[in-house]
Amino acid sequence: DDDGDDDDDDDDNSMIETRSPTSPPTRTPTSPPTRSPTSPPTRFPTLPPTRLISPGDDDDDNSPPTTSPTDPATKPAAVCVKASVRFMAGSSVPMVEIDYDYPQLDPLPSDWVGLYPCDTEMPPRVEPTLWAYTCYSRVCRRDPVNSATGIGSFIFDDATLASYSSTRTSLTLQEIVTTQPGCYYVLLNRIDGDSAPPYYNICEGNEIELLPGDGTGPDPTPAPVNPTPAPVNPTRAPVDESRPDPAPAPVNPTP
Repeated sequence: DDDGDDDDDDDDNSMIETRSPTSPPTRTPTSPPTRSPTSPPTRFPTLPPTRLISPGDDDDDNSPPTTSPTDPATKPAAVCVKASVRFMAGSSVPMVEIDYDYPQLDPLPSDWVGLYPCDTEMPPRVEPTLWAYTCYSRVCRRDPVNSATGIGSFIFDDATLASYSSTRTSLTLQEIVTTQPGCYYVLLNRIDGDSAPPYYNICEGNEIELLPGDGTGPDPTPAPVNPTPAPVNPTRAPVDESRPDPAPAPVNPTP
């Protein structure tokens, strides 16, 4: 019986399924994430500055020329007054002719023209060396506003200077060329209320030289060189031939 049991045991052992050892799953090695190379930022090409096209240039570019903006601060100031130096024949003292034209700047009867040395600061903080209202010959400061046209002329002349312009700070033209000759500029000014200088400047004119003349300067309005002469051979009065000649007196009248 023991043998029989042994056989049964052998049979039981032979029937036990032999399990092959289970290998652990093969782990795929994890590769580190591939870092894509960082490309440098794309730099946009720097365009050359746009060339300004001057009139008359030949350029293949059909694009319109680029114009620089206009700076209002560089706008030239209005020029509405001009001075010119004149001399009378035989005189060494100059005269200064003034022309003004500013109807678009709302002219007033109290507007006036002044002459200042060229080294005077702008705006002037001193009184002018010589001045006159635009009406020149009188005080027109209180005239009606609509009486000022803003267009006209006058001549600074020592012979015609109005008494109002002869102040303690003013000089005649003869005094200027004698004591303070040199460069002067002309200003068209406006009285801003009753204030002292600086006055309100309407516009700045040109520069002139006030120097003594040599006495040979031309008269600004000379007389004509050849006035119409009297006829050399005046026309004789016509003779009436229809009337007989009067009888001559007898040579030997009757005594």
